[in-house]
Formats: sequence, C-alpha cells, structure tokens
Amino acid sequence: MSGSRPTKTPKVVTDYVPAKIKIDVELKSDADLEKWEDAVKDALEIHDLGHYIDSADHTVEPTDSTEAANWRKDRAAIRRAIKNTLNDYVFQLLENDGWTRSEEDPRTTYLLIKKVLPRVSKETKESFLHEFTHIKRESFITLQACLDRIIYLRKRLQSLQLDLSAEHEIFVLIGAMETQYPQDAKMWRREKAKDQLTWESLFRELTTMARDEESSENSTLALVGRKDKDNERSRGLRKPCLVEGCNQRIGEDFLHHECGKHIPKSAKYCFHCEPDRAPAEWKARRASWSTTPATAAALLHNDNGLQNPSTKQKTVKWAPGTAGSNLLFDSNFVSIDADVFDQSSSEESDNESPANVSLDDDKEDEDCESDFQTSPQYHC
Repeated sequence: MSGSRPTKTPKVVTDYVPAKIKIDVELKSDADLEKWEDAVKDALEIHDLGHYIDSADHTVEPTDSTEAANWRKDRAAIRRAIKNTLNDYVFQLLENDGWTRSEEDPRTTYLLIKKVLPRVSKETKESFLHEFTHIKRESFITLQACLDRIIYLRKRLQSLQLDLSAEHEIFVLIGAMETQYPQDAKMWRREKAKDQLTWESLFRELTTMARDEESSENSTLALVGRKDKDNERSRGLRKPCLVEGCNQRIGEDFLHHECGKHIPKSAKYCFHCEPDRAPAEWKARRASWSTTPATAAALLHNDNGLQNPSTKQKTVKWAPGTAGSNLLFDSNFVSIDADVFDQSSSEESDNESPANVSLDDDKEDEDCESDFQTSPQYHC
C-alpha cells in the first residue's frame, strides 16, 4: 500500500550491560556481618546473580566466548558492589589473611569475609579496651605519638561496637596525661566538673601542646647539632705536625720548615730565616709575641711611622729611713731619694730584657694561623 510507513526492524543488542548492584549495609565489624550477608544476597537475587556466590560451579569461565564475556562482566559488577561496602578495618583483616584487592572471584572474597571477621575474639576486644583505658603519656617518646595511638584505639573500639560514653572517654584522656602534666590535669577536671570540657576541646588543646613540644625539641636539637658541628670544624682546622719530635698542632695550609717553624705552604721563603724580606706587619706581629703589651704597642706605632717614643712607668719608692707613708700629705715629702728612681729604672730594664721573655710556640702558631686566614703573607 502506497504511502504506508516501513516496518521498523528491532535493534539487536550485542553489548551486554551488567546490572548496577547496590548493597545498602556497610560492613564495619563482625557486629554488622549478619545484616551485611542478608543485604548482599538480596541485592544479587534482584538481578538473578545469587548463584555467583552460592555455588562453586560458576567460578569456572564458560567456554563460549559470548557467555564468557558476560560472565566476566557480572563478576566484576559483584566485586565492585561488595568492595564498596567494606571499610579500611575489614580490608586490613582480609589482606592479613593473604587476600589482595585484585582478587577476581567475588565468591572467594565473600567467603573470606565470613571467615576472618569472627576471628576478632572476645580476648582481642578486651585487649583493645584495656589498652585504651590504661594508656599513659610516659609510655611514648612524644606527646603526638601518644595522641596518635589514642585515636587509633578509639576508632578500633568504635568499629567493634565497644565505644565508651563521651564522659568516660574524657576521663580516660585526662588520666593518660595526669602524670606528665599534673597542673593541666587539675584544670581539666575542674572544667569537666563545670561541664566546660568536651573530648574535642581537650584533644585540640593537647594537639597544640604536642606541636609546641615538637617545635621546642627541634630548636634544642638544632642548637646542639650546630654546636657539635662548630666543635668538629674547630678540631678539623688543626692537626698534629707529622715531623718527628714536633709536638705542635698546625693548620692544613701550613708545613714544618727546616728551621723548626711552621709556614704557609704557599710561602716561597721563611720570614724567620730571612727577616729582611718580611713586611712591617709581620715584624710588628712578631714583636708582640716576645714583648709586653705596652712594648708591642710601641713597636707597632713605630713601624707605622708614628715614631712615638715609648715611655716607661717608674715605680716610686721611699728613701730608707723616711717616716712618711703618704706621698702627698707626709711631712717628709722632700726626703724622697732620687737615686732610688735610677735604681728602680735599672731593675725594670733588666726585667724587660729579651733574655727573661719566654715564647710560647703553640700560642705563636695559633696567632699566626689566625692572621693567615686574612693575610696569607704572615709566617709562623
């Protein structure tokens, strides 16, 4: 018949679409196991997929390629639905038993869940409860480590349906800190008696204390480490001289000269052996090693061209037989014997002669090496 519409050919579905399975019960612990098992079976029966976990016959892949493809998709949908109901605690139990998340057979996962969850015995639950209620800060190296353990135990007890009342948890937390922080514990108990303290507020305060302690410990460790490094660096700057018979310690940039002194490795000659070639700075420094501070200052001024005469201070002595003891107010002030001044000056000159001055070679080398860091022309 003209004008009639052509008959539509039914569309052939070639791609198999697996069912969208939803299991409404979350499995947190063995307390949820019975409800969870019923929810899994109901969800699979709705889509006529219950045989995948009830019978071992469906664990073998079909030989037909089309059926095999559909079989793989069904199992993947069941696997995903079951995994979506598990929490980290259950995953950990399964993995402890050798299960992996790449397990393809949903029946294997289903049966293992029913096997491992009841293993959480009464003794295990009591062990968690005892540790939580008797935990102490002094058992841990840091406060943060103690708080981490408290949080873990609290979550485990909640997952095992053994969570305590909020009031009991607060007193457990205060008791854990009482030995290490007695004054704070008294304050917390007063606040709890006035209903001004909650688990959350107390834990926030403890977390702040843990951060402060960690910051203080890091600062102390950094200070100690810096001091140790400085000491190690100081020891490394000087080492024993390798020349036999020399007991001095010298820097790495110095060597033992044939004259017995230590000179920089970069030096072409020794100033001790050839003082005429030494600069004025070295001569002044050398003079300061073997003279008194006042004399060294005078030599330094003279080498710098100031030519200021060095004056000696003379000790005033009373002439023998004088009765006075006060220079300004004594009645015998005029009886001071001038010859005593000459004798005193002579004695001081003798005491200041180079023959009476001893030179500390170690001190000399230390001063020289210190100067060499900034003035390499110095010799020791």
